Amino acid sequence: MLRLLRIRCFAIIDELELEFGKGFNAITGETGAGKSIIMDAVSLILGNRANNDVIRTGADEATVEAIFDLDDSEMLVKRTVHRGGKNKIYINGELATVAQLSSLCGNLVELCSQHENQSLSKPTFQLDLLDRYGGLLEKRGTTRELYSALRASREELATLTGTAAGRSEDFLRFQLKEIEEFDPKEGEEEALLAERRRHIHSAQLLESVAQAAGCLDSSEDDDARTLVGRALTRINKAVELDPALEPTVQALSRAIAELDEAAGLLGSYAQNLEIDAGRAEEVEERLERWSQMKRKYGADAATILAARDRIAGELSDFENHGARIAEVQARIETLTADYAKAARELSKKRKHIAKTLAKTIEDELSELSMPGTRFEIEFSETGEAPDGIDRVQFLFSPNAGEEPKAIAKIASGGELSRVMLAVRRTIADRGGIGVYLFDEIDAGIGGQTATVVGKKLKSVSKFNQIICITHLPQVAAFAAMHYHVTKKVSAGRTQSRIAALEGAARVDELARMLGGLNLTEKSRGHARDLLKDAGARV
Repeated sequence: MLRLLRIRCFAIIDELELEFGKGFNAITGETGAGKSIIMDAVSLILGNRANNDVIRTGADEATVEAIFDLDDSEMLVKRTVHRGGKNKIYINGELATVAQLSSLCGNLVELCSQHENQSLSKPTFQLDLLDRYGGLLEKRGTTRELYSALRASREELATLTGTAAGRSEDFLRFQLKEIEEFDPKEGEEEALLAERRRHIHSAQLLESVAQAAGCLDSSEDDDARTLVGRALTRINKAVELDPALEPTVQALSRAIAELDEAAGLLGSYAQNLEIDAGRAEEVEERLERWSQMKRKYGADAATILAARDRIAGELSDFENHGARIAEVQARIETLTADYAKAARELSKKRKHIAKTLAKTIEDELSELSMPGTRFEIEFSETGEAPDGIDRVQFLFSPNAGEEPKAIAKIASGGELSRVMLAVRRTIADRGGIGVYLFDEIDAGIGGQTATVVGKKLKSVSKFNQIICITHLPQVAAFAAMHYHVTKKVSAGRTQSRIAALEGAARVDELARMLGGLNLTEKSRGHARDLLKDAGARV
């Protein structure tokens, strides 16, 4: 339900806060006091177009906030309209788009007025109403599941046939053989690149190795091996005089061993570095093959091997491709038959229920001062669709002798509101939109019919929240909550205000609606009688 509505700097409203109750809420007031501005503000919350003309003179922006109580949570919606065009929408504190707002809130509140495009005129909404009335939502759900499964199977078949057409089995086998013969190993390319560098720079490497070897062990007296050996000989003599030099003896001995090992490694390196022209060619050929395979299958060995596994999987699929296609085709045939059967059964039940629903709505409209009204539900076939094969359209003729036509084309605002009330009265306890905001529902009616409208609104409010802007005291008397909108001029500015009415204040407002501004005990007595007849506290 809509629990709270807060409006700031909107049209002639400086600041207004409305806390609605469950059930039937009535809003009354003089013409031009600002009642319909509330409707305009709610329309913004539902995602309707924002126009900066609504911003109060002298203000930079208008703000509308609403709090909805949902089943197990609440939702806060805030929308600002800025004179500079920087409009913003927040849903539970997070920025949102108009599309998101419309999607979330469009199914929470139904605006029923002459100036709003009613969902009642939309075929999808009409079909939903019919299914709710007939208790057909479960059957519709089954039809929708079959449709989804059928569509998914057809897409799977298209993928299978597309794969078969796009990639041949022979080509996949060629690719798999190519990768397996290439047989990439992790780290192989890096090792080959290092080997190539050694081949390219072999002369420079040999020269450096020879010079290093000469420094370690040569015929000269100043090579590292000779110098360290001399130092060891002299320290060996000195250690006899001072044993504290023993660690030095050991360190020099290790140094000679390390130098001998280094000389041996340099010799082996030089011996192995001899250029093998055949090996250099092999390295170049293998590196070129690496370049080709990376261009085809991926940047490294792991990616190429992953491509191998994927291709092997596709080949495995190909081996069973014909069987899979046959399996999916058989499934499609079964689902097509099951969907057609479910859709036909659903359509049959809808057409049967439609006659009862149309007659019930006609009876309701007759009680709402629309006798002789014809209401029909027209069916046409759409072919396969999620909700079945039916498209429905509500047809309406308020005048005897006239053929019913699409309700959206001929119903006035007041008529459309009364049709919506008749529909909601008929399916009030069967779910759907939970908040109905009626404006001009009392257009062209009065007296006993107004009392009937009030009773029906109260009846619907047992299952749905009703917010009704009305000029009729007979309607307002049935409300559980009654709000009064006033307009006054203060400091040269027109301001609209609203207040909840109880007790004597509510009696006075109903008396004003009955007999004008000059309140009398007679008009107050009549007001009390209305409240008493409506079952309200006086």
